[in-house]
Amino acid sequence: QTSLTIWLIWMFYASLYYGTILVISLTFSSKDNTQFRFDYGAILTSSLAEVFGTTLLWLTIDRFGRRHMYVLFHSLGGVMVLFLCLCSNKKTITTSTMTLTILAFLARGLVFSGSALTWIWTAELFPTEWRSTGHSVANACARIGGFVTPYLVGTDSIGWVMMAISLFMVGLSRRLPETTHQPMGYQLNTLDSDNNNNDHQPIGYQLNTDDDYYNNNDASAYNSEHVKEQQ
Repeated sequence: QTSLTIWLIWMFYASLYYGTILVISLTFSSKDNTQFRFDYGAILTSSLAEVFGTTLLWLTIDRFGRRHMYVLFHSLGGVMVLFLCLCSNKKTITTSTMTLTILAFLARGLVFSGSALTWIWTAELFPTEWRSTGHSVANACARIGGFVTPYLVGTDSIGWVMMAISLFMVGLSRRLPETTHQPMGYQLNTLDSDNNNNDHQPIGYQLNTDDDYYNNNDASAYNSEHVKEQQ
């Protein structure tokens, strides 16, 4: 159940992240006859928001916890994307380029913070023997979300779609355990132990136990024979 939740989050996180990038590119584009023109200065400025998002995540992730920051980043990120889509709709409202650039910067920075946190949280949830497999399946789910994204961006209600995806991810994140200041894989191991009524043992534990058993028996037999010889 926890793994399924993680994989769903990855699928929707890819849609939100790539959708935000596509929305920003369309916001600062204009069509002249049959040719598209882009405001590369504004797009470059919004791209620098990922540096801001990384710094913000680094300063807050251990202080306030994974779950709380995940909810905050994706909630605010979804709101910023919605505002950007509404303000960039030239048919209903006229907004300055500076305002659109600020909204794009905040949207991409916050969404990127949530995306980076997804990578960190996933690695901490899976135990060592499952981490590679779990992460691989999560990446495959993300490719599915990224594939669907261009078809969503082409709709007129893309802002509301991105907001709905953000809220859905926030709801899913409430089902994941907190991993702040916990050993990697500890929470998922604990959940599995509770479900199976059996403590999680490391790989090879039973075989090592059997070897110790036979070694101890051999040593006991050797000691008994040695005592008999001395007598």
